[in-house]
Amino acid sequence: MLLAMGMLLVLILLDLPPDPLPYQAGQYIPRDIYARVSFRILSPKLQTDLQLAKETTTPPVFKRNDPLLEEIVAALQNLPQQLEATTQPAEIDTALQDQFAITTENIQAVRSDLIDPVRRKPYDRHVEQLKSLLAGTYIIRSEDLRSGLRAAREVVLVPPRDVRPSTSELISLTEDGKVAAKVEQLTKAFDAATRPHVRSYLQKTFAKSRPVYLYDAVATQQAIERAKQAVEASPPEEAYEPYPAGGLLVRASRRPNPEGTQIEGLNENELDLLSQEHKAFLDARKKAHPWQVWGKVVGRVVVLLLLVGLLCAYISHYEPRIVKNSLRGLAVAVVMLLMLGANKVVVITLNCNPHAALFGVLLGTIVFTIAYNRRFALAMGAALVAFSVLLLRGDFALLVVLLSAVATGVFPLHEIRSRTKLIEVSAFVAGIILIVTCAWGLATAVPWIFILKNCAWAAAATLLAGFVAQGLLPLIERIFRIATSMTLLEWCDANKRLLKRLAIEAPGTYNHSLLLGTLCETAAEAIGARGLLARVGAYYHDVGKINKPEYFVENQFG
Repeated sequence: MLLAMGMLLVLILLDLPPDPLPYQAGQYIPRDIYARVSFRILSPKLQTDLQLAKETTTPPVFKRNDPLLEEIVAALQNLPQQLEATTQPAEIDTALQDQFAITTENIQAVRSDLIDPVRRKPYDRHVEQLKSLLAGTYIIRSEDLRSGLRAAREVVLVPPRDVRPSTSELISLTEDGKVAAKVEQLTKAFDAATRPHVRSYLQKTFAKSRPVYLYDAVATQQAIERAKQAVEASPPEEAYEPYPAGGLLVRASRRPNPEGTQIEGLNENELDLLSQEHKAFLDARKKAHPWQVWGKVVGRVVVLLLLVGLLCAYISHYEPRIVKNSLRGLAVAVVMLLMLGANKVVVITLNCNPHAALFGVLLGTIVFTIAYNRRFALAMGAALVAFSVLLLRGDFALLVVLLSAVATGVFPLHEIRSRTKLIEVSAFVAGIILIVTCAWGLATAVPWIFILKNCAWAAAATLLAGFVAQGLLPLIERIFRIATSMTLLEWCDANKRLLKRLAIEAPGTYNHSLLLGTLCETAAEAIGARGLLARVGAYYHDVGKINKPEYFVENQFG
């Protein structure tokens, strides 16, 4: 059951995400990187340019001047009533004469045409039609034409919003010829007697700079903001920058500058570009070869089964007590999973340098060395290295560094007799790792700036593992029910309550125990056993004599 659970958890750790991006910011790039598939990426600059362009290309909004239309229609409808009670131009209001061009010569013709009910019906019908005709007449002020159009090819008329005439259909009030032609077109339905008067009224109305449509700055700005938001929410095709398959994405880390050769790692923009290409490649592969995804999972399961099977065989052969005690097996599995999880969080989630995986590997190795022995810790550390390299998709260089940390961290931990022992061991391991990292970097021609960066991460992770292990030492002893040499030394302290009682109440037995402890420690070390453990056992082997110390000869006097 524990094996099945461990397998499942390790598989989840190894396969999520199934294909992580093998790059990180600041990484050394030894050779040029090219696109494996064609893809496109949203360009913030192009998107911003499109949003700025919306300020000039968004169609401006023009609101219909309904009061003017109502005024024109009312004036034309009231004209017959005003002429019906008059026979001479002098009887008509001067402003009305001027607007409709009524004179002595034409007043009788106009009156006869408008007063007669039969002949007036076509006039009334044409006046009603004129309002809708005026709504389709796109006459605007010249200043509105300059401020509203900009680079737009059409305008929006309100109401209704679905009418979008092109800018070429707009007529400025300063274009007298076009205005006159439009007025002539509007009045051609009237009969010959009334047409000149209606035409005169319309021309003089427009001559007072009264347009049919007025520029609406507020509605136009709102339309611009909506257009910008649409570009941000759903970027158009023009906002994407295409990258063809085989195109150069990132150049090698060596880049010339005017002062010489400057070496730079992968920057954030390049990392984002590689991330987009990686995602496009995975999508294309999934569509073209969906079986490859499951093939990778099956392959990982097989490799994982092999590693776990070998590990279980080793444990059952060399540490059968773990097999017999399920709690011990659970503790070993939890330590392995916690260390792998820590490496996954630090390296993949937090996007740190891969050498930070030394923390989890070395800490797990130290725990197994303290809890069991160096041979068992060496095997478990090697397994932890294999799982970590699979987890991080690491290369051979990372494998060598992690194995070096395991090997150099196990052998010095024979006994922990001081509180600085783990710190000293981690410092020693850090020194070895620095040498290995530098040597490998020089062997593969990695620039010094990246070698030093890897060394800094490796040393920091190694030292941190030592400090954390030192802090967790009491917890490790309690979980695995062991006593380190440092704990045994504490029990050798003469100020321990039990030893103090023995010295006071049975001094002869106490002196006998001290002498026996020295003999036992020497004898145990001579045969390769734990001498300190033998000494502690000798110190406490006769504590039962405290109950009746005078019964024993070493405590009798005289």
